[in-house]
Amino acid sequence: HPAIATIFEAGRTEDGMHWFAMERVHGSPLHRYLGDNDLSQDQRLELFRRICQAVQYAHENGVVHRDLKPSNILITPEGEPKILDFGLAYLTKPEMETTHSLTRTGLMSGTPRYMSPEQVMGHADDIGTPTDVYSLAVILYEILTCQPPHDTETFTPETVMAIWEDDPVRPSRLDSSLSGELETIVLTALAKEPDRRYSSAAELGEDLRRYLAREPILARRPSAVYRVRK
Repeated sequence: HPAIATIFEAGRTEDGMHWFAMERVHGSPLHRYLGDNDLSQDQRLELFRRICQAVQYAHENGVVHRDLKPSNILITPEGEPKILDFGLAYLTKPEMETTHSLTRTGLMSGTPRYMSPEQVMGHADDIGTPTDVYSLAVILYEILTCQPPHDTETFTPETVMAIWEDDPVRPSRLDSSLSGELETIVLTALAKEPDRRYSSAAELGEDLRRYLAREPILARRPSAVYRVRK
């Protein structure tokens, strides 16, 4: 995929060290690129949509990234994204079952700020494409509000419980222009339960396309009954 860095070759040295050779990408990490370029909100959303398309391509080929974050997304001088670092990837195809040990219960891999609730709790059975959707949602939240939904840098009990239980500040409280449908999209992708998020990066990207095209989005705010029960 043009937005995923190409791996040319991989192997292992005589002393057992794994290595791979990939294309050299000229570009800046996502947040630095956004800081250096005065993009409108719609331009930021369109760039994010292209990132979603690349993640969807990985998912369709049986790969869940599990470590999506701005530093793993470079933007070329032409404004095109390149996703890097699939070192923590979870392979979902049946013939890849031996890799499931990467996400065994109790093993937390990734960057705390961008990890989903199921990741920080070590729930291996819940790891899937919605896991990457959550990480994308954290990135989207940051792109729009310039701050993370949960300010977590290290693994602590407080970090785990914040991601598992605490709702983020509603984007519209940080920027009133984010109220309405755009806020609904972000909070749907950030849902604590995987089955309440968008089921794929494609669905998230498609709802953003609808929003940009001024078409009705598919996401809906949680009902009052659900909020009370929660």
